[in-house]
Amino acid sequence: MLVYANSAGIAFLDLPAATFSVAAGALVWFAGSRSLAVLGWLATALLVAGAAFPLGVADGPLWTTRFAGFLILAAFIAATSIMLLGPRRAETRSLTPTAGRPAGGEPDPHHSD
Repeated sequence: MLVYANSAGIAFLDLPAATFSVAAGALVWFAGSRSLAVLGWLATALLVAGAAFPLGVADGPLWTTRFAGFLILAAFIAATSIMLLGPRRAETRSLTPTAGRPAGGEPDPHHSD
């Protein structure tokens, strides 16, 4: 009985990981990296499906699905970390021009102050 209770408890570890991966996937989606977001959401689907592994055989297809979900989650975290630690793109530009400067913020070579 304790083995079955323990396996159910272990299976519930998938759900917080799935919650994290769906939320992080949404953040990465809005940050502009669509392929990484899809990777996070794939991990979410596999983790949720794999959470039912106590219902099957301990080394059956549901356990394999769960294991694949954790591997994809690890790849998602690594790729997202590399993306965040990599060089930043200059995306912030002023929308209103200032005196002698165009909207991009660069000095106008034809204008003297």
